Amino acid sequence: MAITATSVPALTISYTLVQTDNVSSVSESTSIGYSTLELSNGTGTGNINIGTVVTGYISSGQKIVYDFRAFPKEVWGTQTTLDFTSTVTDLPPIRQHYTNPGGGIKAILATNQWNGSLDNGIEGWFPITGLPRLNLHATGSYGFTNLFDGESGNIFINPKSTWACVDFMGKVPIYDTSPTAYNYELTLATDNFMDVTGTGGYPIWNSTASANPWSGNLPRIPYEISIIGVTGSNV
Repeated sequence: MAITATSVPALTISYTLVQTDNVSSVSESTSIGYSTLELSNGTGTGNINIGTVVTGYISSGQKIVYDFRAFPKEVWGTQTTLDFTSTVTDLPPIRQHYTNPGGGIKAILATNQWNGSLDNGIEGWFPITGLPRLNLHATGSYGFTNLFDGESGNIFINPKSTWACVDFMGKVPIYDTSPTAYNYELTLATDNFMDVTGTGGYPIWNSTASANPWSGNLPRIPYEISIIGVTGSNV
């Protein structure tokens, strides 16, 4: 059975402004970005051969490390893993700085899906400084710094917000034991959540009081990470 993969990672922001007075109205519309990029099936530049989506919850103060040698994927109800890494020797000599022109990650999207303390909209009384944020970073000996052009990232994602990167050439994770080159771990983290008091003076986290409308509410964030790219050493 053959499997092919294609993607159109449209990143477009559209808006409409309407100004109305007693006599007439004036409107303005525009679209910023692009929606015509298509990544076709294959293993080279501008190609992908797989996509995956992971969803879950991350608790206050927790860190989750995603290993791009074994990135999780569910295929028709069965759990498997994907290897997006390449070795240094897979890259042409002129590309020894790990900018793989054909493989790796072509697009990644991370979303903070927290939608208020009761999951029905972020409350107006909720303190801005206490909003649960996600953080993406690539630190440590194995950090996937190639995703952030050699930097550590440290990307904060607010509730109901998304961070995305699309790269037609590819951001390549590296795993090579000779020479030693490790660049394949991406960390998803949250700070410790601030103690927040809701209306009525009740704490919204970690309460079990029966009268508390937030009783049993867990301090955690639902999230989603979507990835498309080329698996294995394909360059």
